[in-house]
Parts: sequence; C-alpha cells; structure tokens
Amino acid sequence: MKKMSMVCMTALCLTTQDISASMRYWIDSCLDNYSEAWAELVREEFKDAAKLRKNFDEGLLGNPPERMTEFKRKFGVSDEPMLTVLMDIIREATKAGGTWKGVAWDETRQDVAIATWRMEKAIPWLGICADTKAKQLLLGIATGKTNWELSRIYAVQAYLRRADAQEIRDGIARLLADDVRTTDMTGLVVSDRVYGYALQAHAEAGDDVQKREAIVASLSAALVKEEDKEIFVGIDKRLAELSKTYADSPQRKAALERLNIPAEKGGQ
Repeated sequence: MKKMSMVCMTALCLTTQDISASMRYWIDSCLDNYSEAWAELVREEFKDAAKLRKNFDEGLLGNPPERMTEFKRKFGVSDEPMLTVLMDIIREATKAGGTWKGVAWDETRQDVAIATWRMEKAIPWLGICADTKAKQLLLGIATGKTNWELSRIYAVQAYLRRADAQEIRDGIARLLADDVRTTDMTGLVVSDRVYGYALQAHAEAGDDVQKREAIVASLSAALVKEEDKEIFVGIDKRLAELSKTYADSPQRKAALERLNIPAEKGGQ
C-alpha cells in the first residue's frame, strides 16, 4: 500500500499554516486516486488501532471536514477506534501545552504551537464519531468565550453535525444564549456560524426526521428573537423555505416589523 507520510518528522521546521497546507490534500488523494483493491487493504489496516493512529499522525489531521464522512464510509472506520485515537491525540497535545485558547507562533515554543494545532485539527473529525462525552467537550469548546475563534468555529460545526435531536435543542439554545454571545470577533462564532452550520446539519441529516425537525424548531425560536438585522436577513429566507410553519408564524411577522424588514426581503 502506498504511504504518504507528511509532517510529523518535519513539523518543527514548519509553521502551523505550513503544516495544514502540507496535509490538506491527503484525504483527496485517498478517496480519488486509488483503486478499490487498495481501498480494501486500507480497510483491513484501519481495523488496527495503532495503524489508524499512525495514519492520523501522518496525514489525516488537517484535512477539511467536507469529505470526512465519505472517508469514514469508504474505509469502514467505526466510531469507537476513531474516537479513541482522536481523544488520545487531544490528551497528549494538552499535556504538551496545547490549549483551546490558541497560541501565537513563536520560534521558542514550536512544540506548544504544534500541540495546539493538533488539538484544533482533531475537532472536525469528532463531528463524525463523537460519543456523548466528546459532544459535551465540543459544546464546551464552542461556548468558551476565551477560546480561540477557529477552535470555536470547528467545534460548533462538529457538534451540530454529530448531535441528536435532543442535543440539537439543548446545544443551539446554549450556543445562542446571552451569556455566550459576545461583541468581539469571537461573537461571530456563536451567532452567524451557529445558524449556518445548523442549516448545514439539517441538509446532512438525511432521513433523521427528528433531528431535522429539532433544527428547524430551534432555529425558528432563536431567529424570531435575533437582534442582528444582517444575520436575520441572511437566515430568514432559508428557514422560511424549510418551514411553512415558521414562514407563516406571527412571531416571524413581528420580528420582520421589529427589525424594519419588508416582508418580501424577509423571504415571503
């Protein structure tokens, strides 16, 4: 089987951005450039936890989340071994000084910066394998107002992707709560991003009717109270297209009037 070892041996001479760029297309190569016979060999290899961990260390971390579900399906990787590997990576990185608050690149602290990078890049993968405990970790990262913006963005997306219907209800309410919303750049994560990633999770939910309904209900309840006019306009039309109940609700009409938005601009 062809190997594509990338970064772990050379990481100390790269910035975190360099690392991400080096790894970014590893998963595309796996999915697009190899035969089914090779894929079957990989499926067997990934049944071994140590080999699965080795592949995460050598290439899987740092890939964009868009194709992770496809990767998991193609290579038959079940939740438990993947979750074990990711939580081990996070624990080890934390012991090495990594932090959800982010670390500026410093030539004298490269080990800490790389540990932080590894923690951050593990988050999107949790979106396809997290158990209840790991989902609570994601929610904690997403709602931690002092955490680094990018860590929070990744955690919002991963949590909403993996959450079940009840977790969606609890999570969206928590992510949009007044004590979580802030007015600095980080505040964008718990407002604009929550709505957008929730709609993405709705599209990905497929036949999970309960989750789809929970997303619509939770977003509807939040959006009619939204004070940010720009966010409201950006989400209202999409939500109205998903739910006639929301589109025709008196609460939506009141929100349009309160924000001085013409009904046609709001999406009717």
